Amino acid sequence: MDESNHTKARRICGCDKCSAPCVNNDSNTGAPCITFNYIMEMADLKDKAIKQFFIEHISPGVEVETDDEGQPLAESFIKASEARFAAAEKLYAIFKDFEEMF
Repeated sequence: MDESNHTKARRICGCDKCSAPCVNNDSNTGAPCITFNYIMEMADLKDKAIKQFFIEHISPGVEVETDDEGQPLAESFIKASEARFAAAEKLYAIFKDFEEMF
């Protein structure tokens, strides 16, 4: 769980008792706070979408070698993919630090 998402969800929910499991202030039943759960689900979906965007659109500048027919060489493709994922993870971490300012 992303702790910053949890903290922001508590603030948006307006519930000072939001913890695992979150209990709605207005409920004596102990039922999960639906608002908090929806906020957390939305935050998680947002994070996944941002990370996937970085993975699909970042280019670390590593070229994939090809054979004479233009087909990518497996080892070169794997190395380029690993570099792309590493660069996306790094950029995502920088984004999450930036997001903390808001």
